[in-house]
Amino acid sequence: MNRYLQELIPGDNVIELALSRAAASVATNTMQAVYGWVPEDVPVQTGFVGVFLDQEDQPLWARRAARYLDDEFDASGGTLLFGDVLSSLTDDGAGKCHANFRHAFELWDGSGAAPFSQKQNYGSCVDASCGTGECVLFGWRAARPEFGEVYRFASGWLKFVLRGYCSDGWNGSGCATAAKKCGCGFRRKYDIGGNNIDWTDGAANEKAVARTWCRSGIPDWLLKETLNHAYDDGAITRFQGGVKELRTALAAGGFVHTSGTRTSGGSKPFTIGSVGPHMQSAIGCDDSDEFRKFCQEVIGVKPRTDDFPVIMDQTWGSGWSGECADKYWPSWWGRKPEGAWVWWASDVVDRLSCDFVWLPRVKGFPGTTPPQPQPTLPKLAGSLYVSGNVISGVVEATTDIPQGSRFTGTPNNDGTFRLTNLVV
Repeated sequence: MNRYLQELIPGDNVIELALSRAAASVATNTMQAVYGWVPEDVPVQTGFVGVFLDQEDQPLWARRAARYLDDEFDASGGTLLFGDVLSSLTDDGAGKCHANFRHAFELWDGSGAAPFSQKQNYGSCVDASCGTGECVLFGWRAARPEFGEVYRFASGWLKFVLRGYCSDGWNGSGCATAAKKCGCGFRRKYDIGGNNIDWTDGAANEKAVARTWCRSGIPDWLLKETLNHAYDDGAITRFQGGVKELRTALAAGGFVHTSGTRTSGGSKPFTIGSVGPHMQSAIGCDDSDEFRKFCQEVIGVKPRTDDFPVIMDQTWGSGWSGECADKYWPSWWGRKPEGAWVWWASDVVDRLSCDFVWLPRVKGFPGTTPPQPQPTLPKLAGSLYVSGNVISGVVEATTDIPQGSRFTGTPNNDGTFRLTNLVV
């Protein structure tokens, strides 16, 4: 149990209580209402704070919690800054569509939980938006043969188990630090050494992590399994830069974890709305001329110069007021993640805090090894002769002999041998 945060964060900073309070003030008892609710009849410190932001308009205890978690990540070791891994990313994504979320949808076999279906019922938006972002990573890897992986399960709630307290509220630094210790969890059945739990249902996964194991921590038997999907050094770093760096991160198959008090303001792309302290993930972008034409002709908005749309995840599921309308969703982006919305990249950078870049430097699930093609070997001509313990002769090849090739010698019954290629 993290005693400092446990004593710092008000015990009533939990979504269940906020829902009951908000119900008296709003028309619908939804998660959107909770984050948008401004308490009038109770002190500010008893209102709901989903994400700790170190900003002047936030409660002092929330600002202290944010600083504590930021310092904890900075002390976690390894590569901490996106600028230190940027040079290893060779594609800046310019002029292309990077709807990275579509890979998980296309590779999902229809069983188990659908990708991006993780809806926040009470646990932290930080862990929820991280889990949906991780679907991007594993789908992107499975779509590339060089990794030899398959897409098997939707990513789920996990990082919450290392918070050390069960009140709500967290931030991107806390989530990143936890991920470096516990790896990834999935919406699946776990049955290991007589221990089992079924996280196929998102609510069951969320309840175990956000309302039970947040006190006791992750069980050792499960930690050993989740660390099979541990992040490499440099996979999770603090974002540095502007719209170009944001595009580079998304072009590399990553997602960007953002925080702030802004979100979509309507069903039409690029509208600006307000929200309580909240985390959302950037899960794709489109810098293509095809979208610029679509933007002008279908959305009715003039494309911005040196800008591009960013597809954002929402932790509230479908049906909230800022979800992108189907008519404004380009067909080549594929299936729309539940609750997704769209902003210009410049607005994402200027109006939100792009806290962390998560790159697909994490192992997924191995697929079957494809058959290896037979090598093309040279044609050989010539003979070898045996004299005592010495083999001599001349062999000619019509092409270069591949380095490491092996051959067998077949007796001709006259003291000579014929060479034939040996494929290993």
